[in-house]
Amino acid sequence: MDQFNQAHILLAGQADSAGEFFRRAVQAIAVASECRWAGVGFSRPESGELEVVAFWDGKGLGQGFRFDIAGSPCERVYQAAPANAHVYYAEDIQQTFSTCDLLRQLGVESYRGQAFYCEDRQVIGHIFALDDKPQDDRPEVRFFFELLSQRMGAECRRFNQRDALQKLSLAITHSPVLTVITDPNGIIEYVSPIVEKITGYRPEEVIGKTPSMFKSGRTDRKLYRELWSAIKDKRAWQGELENRRKNGEYYWESISIAPVLNQRDELVAFVGISMDISERKQMEQQLKELASTDPLTGIFNRRHFMEEVDSQLAYSKRYGTPLSFMIIDIDHFKQLNDQGGHALGDEAILRFTRAAQETIRVVDIFGRLGGDEFAIALPDTGDAEALVLAQRLKDKVSRLMIRNDMHSSQMTISIGLATFRNRVHDGESVHTLLRRADKALYEAKRGGRNLIGVS
Repeated sequence: MDQFNQAHILLAGQADSAGEFFRRAVQAIAVASECRWAGVGFSRPESGELEVVAFWDGKGLGQGFRFDIAGSPCERVYQAAPANAHVYYAEDIQQTFSTCDLLRQLGVESYRGQAFYCEDRQVIGHIFALDDKPQDDRPEVRFFFELLSQRMGAECRRFNQRDALQKLSLAITHSPVLTVITDPNGIIEYVSPIVEKITGYRPEEVIGKTPSMFKSGRTDRKLYRELWSAIKDKRAWQGELENRRKNGEYYWESISIAPVLNQRDELVAFVGISMDISERKQMEQQLKELASTDPLTGIFNRRHFMEEVDSQLAYSKRYGTPLSFMIIDIDHFKQLNDQGGHALGDEAILRFTRAAQETIRVVDIFGRLGGDEFAIALPDTGDAEALVLAQRLKDKVSRLMIRNDMHSSQMTISIGLATFRNRVHDGESVHTLLRRADKALYEAKRGGRNLIGVS
């Protein structure tokens, strides 16, 4: 499990309070950035200070504190335009900000910060990571900070909205939270005006119907059974449902439903409140993708590729179907990188990726194992059919030219092919299949490259 997957797990789910979410966030920042310290802070314009409300001190959650924004690296966060709200210092930060006592006390070497905003796009605070070693400016870490910044703004708005609802319960019709009241049979008797903004339906289109009119058909039926079991038993229920707007668009809601009882403990109504959490769900999905995909090519990374192949191998063993496995190297990639530069090397990787995606089938599993090494798993495919596809891919790549001002060459690839056959390879694992394909790749390279080796 890599750091982005761990960060996603820390941020998944709904926090019951702002403080709980901020504590999760600083742990996620430290994990994702692989830094010693991490924090969430809010600016206090009246004093010119940053109030750190959650802080990870390298071992656990530390106490909150304040320090002057002026003269600190986070000063740039509050000076930058929204498009440049990410601030990064790779090293020597104490020399750059010699008057900042916090950096000297902690022994900080590097810094990364990202602003987050309130509803009117004003900066209200920022997240940051500090380390006692230099930091590399990796694109996936920067992307994580951008996503978390969006989530921070959304969560701040959510908690502010929830507090407003608690304090101004009499002003329910003006609340950004959707309120629905039904009779004991689930017939809607009242909805707050925001229903049209969230669902696209006007209040008069909803009253007299049941909440099932919002069903997307994509939520697990078990969740609905749990919901009705709870409220029929006069218990409150909380959860998240995927619903559908009037225009057919899907969206996610966080919903709380409670029974209303009279003095004789008889059920007279249900009250539900909900909030659109589509933005949060979208970020969670993006984090999942970040944890499972290669940032340059967008295909599966090594870890997720191996998980997918492991699952497919289990299927092949159970149903007696073949599974072919190819490992591919771009020939003379180091020479290409050295002579043409890293940009040309990246271009070669991307052009090969496109060629492979145009050649393989929808059911095939494609991943980058690292550097110029790729792998493709071919479900329900024997060695003869796999060899045809491998030859087609090799021929397609050999027609590509890669060039810039410093270097020009024809691209070729070497392929190692291995096939799982149920009766022959009963004890096969993903790693033994990988080793067989790797051995075949070695033979192809030893034979002069631009060849296909078969195990």
